[in-house]
Amino acid sequence: MTKHLTLLLFIGLAWGQDNLKKESDFDKLVSKSGTIYLGEYSRIDNSVVYFKTTNAMASQGVPLNKIQILQLKDGTTIINDSEINKIDLDNIEDRKLIFTESKKLTLEQKVLLLGASVAIVTLYLYLNFSFGGDFYFGP
Repeated sequence: MTKHLTLLLFIGLAWGQDNLKKESDFDKLVSKSGTIYLGEYSRIDNSVVYFKTTNAMASQGVPLNKIQILQLKDGTTIINDSEINKIDLDNIEDRKLIFTESKKLTLEQKVLLLGASVAIVTLYLYLNFSFGGDFYFGP
């Protein structure tokens, strides 16, 4: 009897999990053809909207003229009938919706890049001198 009770408790626990996300947890892109896509809005670059759908691994570019509505999960409408809504460009948070700011490398990224460069040059020199100068990467 205890085995069955334990099994029923585990089954109830598994079925009670609510890992499904609701529609309100995603940004919504509606195409001119009426197809609704749920996912995450990334940015707008040169009349191309980058949007990552829920099943995609990376953002995909969608031409601005193919979009009917782009609405964020907080209710902010960015695009309505292929036109970008008026956004306060002096506000930093609003600028992030439209423009991609140039990002500077952090100290950790610079150190990692320098370390990788030194490792590649060291490997090249080691291979070159190990084979008596006959090691060549060219065709």
